[in-house]
Amino acid sequence: MLIEVKINLKLIMEGLCSMGNILGISGYSGSGKTTLLSKIIPELKAMGYTIGVIKHAQHIDMGSRDSDKFYTSGADKIIVSAPDVILKISRQARERHLNELINEMCSSSDIVFVEGYKGARIPKIIVYRKGNIQTLKMIEDEDVVAIAVERIDTIYDIKTVYPETEILNEGDTYCLKVKKRKVPVLNFNETKKIVSFISRFLKLDFPGNDMC
Repeated sequence: MLIEVKINLKLIMEGLCSMGNILGISGYSGSGKTTLLSKIIPELKAMGYTIGVIKHAQHIDMGSRDSDKFYTSGADKIIVSAPDVILKISRQARERHLNELINEMCSSSDIVFVEGYKGARIPKIIVYRKGNIQTLKMIEDEDVVAIAVERIDTIYDIKTVYPETEILNEGDTYCLKVKKRKVPVLNFNETKKIVSFISRFLKLDFPGNDMC
């Protein structure tokens, strides 16, 4: 069962993560969260930023590597070191809270992406793939700052969930008006535009204005 972690946004942004910027990438299974992150990260790396990623998983497949054999044999801590990467594996008595993981990651990352943790009180982009209606229901979450869709026309699916939602369109820019909030719609396949939005939102390069 997914652990829904409620975290005070002000505490994270002003306290725990004073040296970093946090953005959630959220949505239900199969929505394309990992695929989107895999597109975004190289662009931000090319801009010179260090990137941290925290991912929630129900289960970690240890596979059949030597390190995995040590783990299944009962080792409590394992470190695998190579010239260009280091892998650390350790057992834990309980699942660590997201705020602990963020605090650990922020000291060494310019940007921390959090995949999963749908209930976390952090700013987040939700990822919608047609037919994944559960993700659309997340649009009312006040921490949602944008929605990324596989095809722009699929945004009209929101009407099946929240008929009162307004879909605003100016040129090639779309926004959803949810109650009193405006939520930008991002094209899943336009990576550079998504990175530009993230840069503006996190004020990495320039303050800019919201798309809506």
